[in-house]
Amino acid sequence: MSNRTDLIIDLDILPKEEGNPNYPLCINISYKELKNGDTSKFFSKLNYFRNTEQGKLQNRIVIRFYGYPKEDGYEEFELEVIRKWVQKLYFHMPHLFYFLSEDFENARKIFLCLASINTKFYNGGEMEIDFFKDETEQLVKQIYYYAIAYGHKENSAGLEELKKVLKRTVKPFDFDIT
Repeated sequence: MSNRTDLIIDLDILPKEEGNPNYPLCINISYKELKNGDTSKFFSKLNYFRNTEQGKLQNRIVIRFYGYPKEDGYEEFELEVIRKWVQKLYFHMPHLFYFLSEDFENARKIFLCLASINTKFYNGGEMEIDFFKDETEQLVKQIYYYAIAYGHKENSAGLEELKKVLKRTVKPFDFDIT
């Protein structure tokens, strides 16, 4: 990708939706950042959004990855470079899911990068995932605990919506978050 294209993609702009103060805020992560395990841009952009959006970031952040080599038949959550980057981010920010938006299935994709996946297969055109259940159930509990604890500290008014988003994130995979 040219430097000009990198600059355009790096603007992290999603159009504001009329009348919706909770439009998603995008943080684009390049292949170079993925490869280097560099999470500094994420934290920098999060702080920028925290200042420009009056701190209202619950369920608004979308993380997008670009410039990485595509592998036929593989989803983003299966690519080691993306999984490692997300795992590093989560290690440094266990309350990450407080911020993640459902838009573009973002929270679900990030969850899948963290989950212990045994196999992925297609059943009638639908993707199905077989998890290592014990490890993934533990992750689900951890995600819920840290996101809710951060929500209590940050903005207790939006906790019910946060709980709903967290439940919808893991429900398709038959995990109970409560």
